[in-house]
Amino acid sequence: MNIQNIEELLGARYIDSYASGHMGSRVLRFQRGTDNSKLVVKFAPIDNVGAISDIEANIRGYAEIQALGGSRLVPPELKEIPVANGRALVMRDLGPSMRTVNGGLDACILLWRHFEQT
Repeated sequence: MNIQNIEELLGARYIDSYASGHMGSRVLRFQRGTDNSKLVVKFAPIDNVGAISDIEANIRGYAEIQALGGSRLVPPELKEIPVANGRALVMRDLGPSMRTVNGGLDACILLWRHFEQT
């Protein structure tokens, strides 16, 4: 993966990174020049089977959510982008993971229980 290539592809500049994903992906942050919106790129190296499987699960999961009518739950501008030596997803930067803010795991469990009741 080449950050300069991603910058050109997105029309954005690299600004920093989030902590790596739990499956070994890198999570890079960019800011687009035309509208200053922030984007994240989740990159999985081709030699990391777990990270590649995680990217594939993200793609499949979001497609299934959309097919079920949950398009509002899919991050804006989500798409796979071509990168060397791996796979990458780009989407709007939605901020830190729910896992680490606003109650952490407890908030995730509460949200899940809400969905179970509907």
